[in-house]
Amino acid sequence: MRTTALVVAALLLCGLLAGCSGSEDDYCGAFEDTATEFQGLGTGDFSQAGAAFDAFDDLAAEAPDEVSDDWEVFTGQISAFQDALDEAGIDLSDLDEIADQVEQQTIPEGIDPDALEDIGVAVQALRTAEFTTASTNIRAHAEDECNLTLDGA
Repeated sequence: MRTTALVVAALLLCGLLAGCSGSEDDYCGAFEDTATEFQGLGTGDFSQAGAAFDAFDDLAAEAPDEVSDDWEVFTGQISAFQDALDEAGIDLSDLDEIADQVEQQTIPEGIDPDALEDIGVAVQALRTAEFTTASTNIRAHAEDECNLTLDGA
């Protein structure tokens, strides 16, 4: 559980942190317009996580056919993760502290143990081959078609 926030940040940073180089294409433009929301995730600042997660939905809506199925997988898993956090009443920025308590075999005060289990299941979904393949396909398409410079690659 301790690495939950780092896994999410790494997946988001390495998979999608980007800015387009002046493309007129709506999809590439959406990457450019939302790059700042991704920056904090890569540095561990989750204050913009909600905006970044919303940006994923926007990018998925703009996605060309070549990666629309990949975006569906990607946003579906991210949404499941966010839903598990919301259900538990946990903000993404609180995950490190909660993970520390769980590592000490202490259930954080006010957190339902079943909710922690649901978060664990959602995190595992972010580590599946299906999610990794979708992320890789999205990244490759963005690099090839939008001429992106990806940070953290």
